[in-house]
Amino acid sequence: MSNPVNPVIPQNKNNALHEDWSSFYNKKLDSLLKQALRESQSAKWQPEKLKKKASQVFHLLQLASQSPDKSSICGQIVLAYHPWPAQWDMTDFWRKQVEMAVQTFSDQDQPVLLAEALTDLAEIDHQTGKIQNAIELAQRSLSIARQIGAPVGKTGNLLANLLDLLGDKAGAAKAVDEIQAYLEHNDAGLDPAMLKVEQAHLCFLRMNRLRRNGRLKDAIELINSHIHEVDSLPNAAPPLLAALYEWRAILYWVQGDFEKALADLITGHFNR
Repeated sequence: MSNPVNPVIPQNKNNALHEDWSSFYNKKLDSLLKQALRESQSAKWQPEKLKKKASQVFHLLQLASQSPDKSSICGQIVLAYHPWPAQWDMTDFWRKQVEMAVQTFSDQDQPVLLAEALTDLAEIDHQTGKIQNAIELAQRSLSIARQIGAPVGKTGNLLANLLDLLGDKAGAAKAVDEIQAYLEHNDAGLDPAMLKVEQAHLCFLRMNRLRRNGRLKDAIELINSHIHEVDSLPNAAPPLLAALYEWRAILYWVQGDFEKALADLITGHFNR
């Protein structure tokens, strides 16, 4: 992808020339943003591929930041790049980008994208220790998602983990149980594949409950069932599969089955 140069508008009395140049620049920027969105969405779970073009893409976002009509596509590019920049020692920069995406999707009444951006922002605050703020963002995301029938599993798991971190185990369990009931009724009309993904996101707290209660075999069986369900899907998100395998590796290690634990750790690594 080529970089657009910062435009130097000809200072010419001929307004037509000025308008022609502005139109050309605007169309070129639109084209490059659309290309960046396609490429970033297709490489969502390929961080090394995204990183190679990150500086160019972030330069595009900077150029487009002065054009309100381009804010939505910029926000979608940010969603496609998340969570990787925060893992590239760019947390402060990335938080600002996600905040701008939240503001854009809120202003433009795009609730599906808004719910996703709020969850992304909650993840950043979780990583940087702003737990209470992360909880509020996750709750806001869940509220929007449930109103419009958008995915809730990932955000529900995040909220449960955050509450658990604060020692509110009852609140964490309640959050998971409420979302579990919501999914079982399937008021959102999710297709079977999406339901499997949603249920898998919610299994981690239940697995930990079983482990803490000494029911290690039951915990492994729970993880096994979700690995089987998610692994059979054609477009399963690699991070979810990776987390499932890595947690099963921990359970195997606790059980003393080190060969299986190592095999799962390797599988989990290559799914990231």
